[in-house]
Amino acid sequence: MSHKILPHVGNAITDYILNERPRGSSRLLFLKADGMGLCSKSVSSVVRNAFLSCDIDIGKRKYGSHCLRYSLATSMVNDGHSIFTIANVLGQTSAETARLYSKVDISRLSRCSLEVPSNE
Repeated sequence: MSHKILPHVGNAITDYILNERPRGSSRLLFLKADGMGLCSKSVSSVVRNAFLSCDIDIGKRKYGSHCLRYSLATSMVNDGHSIFTIANVLGQTSAETARLYSKVDISRLSRCSLEVPSNE
């Protein structure tokens, strides 16, 4: 399974990997200068600052790194991917955990509605 990435995002990631990423054996993409992985608070701070600096109106919604996970999971549900695929992409060990990140797609859910029988 693949996910589409905008060309300028792919180019920026490639540039980072080839020219900026600290050397190390970590499988994580983004690393600190010492080659160690970023903690979740650091990632959330980067995402939060990016939202704020871009003047994206998020209302009262949360805007840390988890919002990106929620967004990806919701998009995958809307695209018809199974919860097992979503769990795999999110790196979850169980589908039940991934369900927490996926939102209900009302338009697809409405297609599953059944007619209520009358009592006449």
